[in-house]
Amino acid sequence: MRDFFDTRRIGIIDELSNGIITRRTSKKQRILEVGCASGSNFIRPLADREDIELYGLDLKDYGLRQNNFEMVVADAERIPFPDVFFDLTVSIGVLEAIHPMEKLSRVILEILRVSKRYVVVVPTISSFLDPHTGTVRWQMKDCNRRRKEEFLKYMNDEAWLSFKGFSDARTRRFYYIPPILGNLAIYGERR
Repeated sequence: MRDFFDTRRIGIIDELSNGIITRRTSKKQRILEVGCASGSNFIRPLADREDIELYGLDLKDYGLRQNNFEMVVADAERIPFPDVFFDLTVSIGVLEAIHPMEKLSRVILEILRVSKRYVVVVPTISSFLDPHTGTVRWQMKDCNRRRKEEFLKYMNDEAWLSFKGFSDARTRRFYYIPPILGNLAIYGERR
């Protein structure tokens, strides 16, 4: 089942980034995943791709090792790469956990600073099942009851576009099991 979710998510990310993942070029594509953790959402499924340089950024090293991957331990508030270094920056299920809002704003601007294109995936308000906690009809409940959920930000899909860096972004809802489990992709390119 996990392969289905990974394949679907990576396919959507590839489509929204104009085929950066599937396009074969003579130049290696550099892709950063912000908040990569163990790499299971994005990096591991691309382990056999020698034509892609994968970078993972997280607050700690989770021990992932593969030939086309480099781990960077840092806070996404200050991504240690030059401007427009990456062909694509991806973040999956991370931004909604960043607090306070001022820090989230700085992380968004950093993602845009280092990227030619970006695709950020967050929970969509229209999904019946919360992907983090498995809570059904989570929009109707107090999402801050349990400690695990204490810092998750559940905003309506349009609210994400109010952040300075996302003002020119586009969004797309996509579902794994419509309308039970889905996400919102926020995507764009450097102007």
